[in-house]
Amino acid sequence: MCEEEHHTHHRQHHHRRHRFGRRGPGFPNREQLVERLTSYRAHLERELENVQDLLERLGDAPEQAPPAPGTI
Repeated sequence: MCEEEHHTHHRQHHHRRHRFGRRGPGFPNREQLVERLTSYRAHLERELENVQDLLERLGDAPEQAPPAPGTI
Protein backbone atom coordinates (compact mmCIF):
# COMPACT_ATOMS: atom_id res chain seq x y z
CA MET A 1 0.00 0.00 0.00
CA CYS A 2 1.47 3.36 -0.93
CA GLU A 3 1.59 6.19 1.59
CA GLU A 4 -1.23 8.13 -0.09
CA GLU A 5 -3.59 5.12 0.10
CA HIS A 6 -2.67 4.62 3.75
CA HIS A 7 -3.57 8.22 4.63
CA THR A 8 -6.83 8.07 2.68
CA HIS A 9 -7.83 4.88 4.47
CA HIS A 10 -6.87 6.34 7.83
CA ARG A 11 -9.05 9.42 7.34
CA GLN A 12 -12.11 7.27 6.61
CA HIS A 13 -11.87 5.34 9.88
CA HIS A 14 -14.06 6.76 12.64
CA HIS A 15 -14.24 5.70 16.26
CA ARG A 16 -17.68 5.57 17.77
CA ARG A 17 -18.23 5.37 21.50
CA HIS A 18 -21.34 3.89 23.02
CA ARG A 19 -23.08 6.22 25.40
CA PHE A 20 -24.83 3.92 27.84
CA GLY A 21 -27.08 5.78 30.23
CA ARG A 22 -27.25 8.84 27.99
CA ARG A 23 -29.88 9.59 25.44
CA GLY A 24 -28.77 10.74 22.05
CA PRO A 25 -30.97 12.78 19.72
CA GLY A 26 -32.44 9.61 18.17
CA PHE A 27 -33.37 7.81 21.39
CA PRO A 28 -36.97 8.42 22.53
CA ASN A 29 -37.77 9.48 26.06
CA ARG A 30 -39.94 7.27 28.28
CA GLU A 31 -43.24 8.88 27.22
CA GLN A 32 -42.44 8.56 23.50
CA LEU A 33 -41.31 4.96 23.97
CA VAL A 34 -44.52 4.01 25.79
CA GLU A 35 -46.57 5.69 23.04
CA ARG A 36 -44.69 3.87 20.28
CA LEU A 37 -44.95 0.50 22.02
CA THR A 38 -48.67 0.97 22.71
CA SER A 39 -49.25 1.81 19.06
CA TYR A 40 -47.20 -1.19 17.96
CA ARG A 41 -49.16 -3.48 20.30
CA ALA A 42 -52.45 -2.23 18.80
CA HIS A 43 -51.06 -2.89 15.31
CA LEU A 44 -50.07 -6.43 16.29
CA GLU A 45 -53.51 -7.05 17.82
CA ARG A 46 -55.17 -5.98 14.53
CA GLU A 47 -52.83 -8.26 12.58
CA LEU A 48 -53.64 -11.14 14.93
CA GLU A 49 -57.36 -10.54 14.36
CA ASN A 50 -56.77 -10.63 10.59
CA VAL A 51 -54.90 -13.92 10.88
CA GLN A 52 -57.64 -15.36 13.10
CA ASP A 53 -60.32 -14.30 10.59
CA LEU A 54 -58.39 -15.89 7.74
CA LEU A 55 -57.91 -19.13 9.67
CA GLU A 56 -61.63 -19.24 10.47
CA ARG A 57 -62.54 -18.66 6.82
CA LEU A 58 -60.15 -21.36 5.69
CA GLY A 59 -61.55 -23.71 8.30
CA ASP A 60 -65.13 -23.07 7.13
CA ALA A 61 -64.33 -23.37 3.42
CA PRO A 62 -64.47 -26.78 1.78
CA GLU A 63 -61.01 -28.14 1.09
CA GLN A 64 -60.08 -27.79 -2.56
CA ALA A 65 -58.06 -30.38 -4.41
CA PRO A 66 -54.75 -29.08 -5.80
CA PRO A 67 -54.79 -28.35 -9.54
CA ALA A 68 -53.71 -31.17 -11.81
CA PRO A 69 -50.15 -30.90 -13.11
CA GLY A 70 -49.88 -29.03 -16.39
CA THR A 71 -53.17 -27.12 -15.94
CA ILE A 72 -51.57 -23.97 -14.61
